[in-house]
Amino acid sequence: MEIFTIRYPLNIKFVVSMLLLTLLWSFRLINNDGKLPYEIIGIVVCIVALITVVVRRFFIKARIIHFGTETINIEGRELEAGDIDRIYIDGSNSIGLKPLNRRIVPISLCFEFVNSHNGLNSLLEWAERNNIEIRKQTFLRWI
Repeated sequence: MEIFTIRYPLNIKFVVSMLLLTLLWSFRLINNDGKLPYEIIGIVVCIVALITVVVRRFFIKARIIHFGTETINIEGRELEAGDIDRIYIDGSNSIGLKPLNRRIVPISLCFEFVNSHNGLNSLLEWAERNNIEIRKQTFLRWI
């Protein structure tokens, strides 16, 4: 059984786009002739909260992934090979395991390997042994 350290990926495109939205809404708030529209304040607060959650998730304690013969175990959550529809790898080495009958990848199944290129090779070998499709493309995931 192979064991590797993983963490939640930092989706830099998401963070940058949310920062730009926050700036735009903040300028709109400032240029509103001295009135404080509570809707805009609420939107800015929500966007800042989303950014905080994404960045905080990146810096929390690393998790462990185990590769069995026909299973993957991520922090106690065991997935059978037959339960995984496909594996996505995007350009920044973020990896997503898409379960069967799901449209998008749950955040708990998104990760990147910490300081280990061998982890990615082991994942690719495991997927090949278990006939799981691998796609190297950007994928949808929960925030």
